[in-house]
Amino acid sequence: MKAKGTNDFNSVALYYDRLARVVFGKNIVRAQTEFLHHIQSHSNILILGGGSGWILEEISKRTTHCQIWYIDASGKMISMTRKRNTASNKIIFIYGTEKDIPDGMIFDVVITNFYFDMFEEVGVEKQIQLISHFTSATSCWFVADFINTKWWHTILLKIMYAFFKMTANIGTSSLPDWELAFHNNGCSTLDSKVFYAGFIKSCMMTNTSPLQIKV
Repeated sequence: MKAKGTNDFNSVALYYDRLARVVFGKNIVRAQTEFLHHIQSHSNILILGGGSGWILEEISKRTTHCQIWYIDASGKMISMTRKRNTASNKIIFIYGTEKDIPDGMIFDVVITNFYFDMFEEVGVEKQIQLISHFTSATSCWFVADFINTKWWHTILLKIMYAFFKMTANIGTSSLPDWELAFHNNGCSTLDSKVFYAGFIKSCMMTNTSPLQIKV
């Protein structure tokens, strides 16, 4: 779960990744890297709520000469991200939120991993509508996040939300149906995969038309 608006993830920045991996093992990484091989070189990429930035290194292992706009509301997370090895990919750091996406930009790829779990149901739809203004019919949207399909998912989510409410001042306490919100706003799921006994889902989405993706 990552920062949005008044959420403050500075207090957990140093141990966030380690904590996630203690609880979920390699599933957090696998879910976020599942579809990265589809990113073509010279792509214009938007990453919202990118956290400590390890995903930049994973992108750089798979593709080159991309321009990546990296937006996060935690100054400490951005400081950690600046130390990453990004090879030939150019990174533009923005300390802020989705409201700070530069006007007029169109992105080939949007990445919002563990981002929508910080919003209420209505908020997720508004976010999708806002971000969609910066995409085209051939843009690719990668989303990895929690889903709630089993009784123990509900229990673990309650624990997680309680923890981050205390440590990061998050403003919500329940998981929205983010995949339904995408579909309600005209997006389609091109491919998906679940991890950690179905608790984490990774999706490759598109707005309207089929993508010409690299195989």
